[in-house]
Amino acid sequence: MLRAFCSRWDGGDSLPELDREERHHLVRVRRVRPGEQIEVLNGRGAIASALVEAVSPKHLEWRLESLKQVDRPKLRRHLLVALPKGKTFPALLQKMTELGVSEITPLLTDHSEVPPGRVDQKADRWESVLVEAVKQSGNPWLPKLNSPVPLADALSSSDSSRRICAALQPGALPLKDVLADSPELTGTVEVYVGPEGDFSDPEYAMLREGGCQFITLGPIVLRVETAASLVMGVLGIW
Repeated sequence: MLRAFCSRWDGGDSLPELDREERHHLVRVRRVRPGEQIEVLNGRGAIASALVEAVSPKHLEWRLESLKQVDRPKLRRHLLVALPKGKTFPALLQKMTELGVSEITPLLTDHSEVPPGRVDQKADRWESVLVEAVKQSGNPWLPKLNSPVPLADALSSSDSSRRICAALQPGALPLKDVLADSPELTGTVEVYVGPEGDFSDPEYAMLREGGCQFITLGPIVLRVETAASLVMGVLGIW
């Protein structure tokens, strides 16, 4: 399935022209031809089927054939994850988009691996990863990516109905046991995942004071992206 992302499209019955990058990808990379169908997404729940009518190196004409609007999921999953280094975070963004996560907040923690000064340089790249993941997966909703914040700020500004934290902490319960008490999850669930070096003791104290329910994902120590994918995947099918 050929897909295109058009953030300027308001979901109505008139499709605007694609931006240069999207048009280049379809024309030069995917070599789209007249008569082919394209699924168009705007990241806000709208999905259109468009028929390509004409193609040139700098222009693509298409006609809208059908459209639909997909409602937001009743359960909004918000991942708050310690910012990892290297290619881990882009890969994590891709997986979270595929899993239908609603919101992602990178956390600056005591053991964060990325210097705060480098974060702004990566913002555009992170947004492009989300868009590519939307097109690959067909997810009609582009996740909201927030600016990195300290853990304390995230805990003080949230309005979630429930908070859980994947942690190697005494008293942590298996995820299935925690969810068994909530057969009908709605609203916003925040999921906190710490860095490879784990949250510090003061940060764990803040999480407890913030009402986090600690969960265990088994006896094996998981990487950040593995833990986040496991929790969000289970929540998505619960």
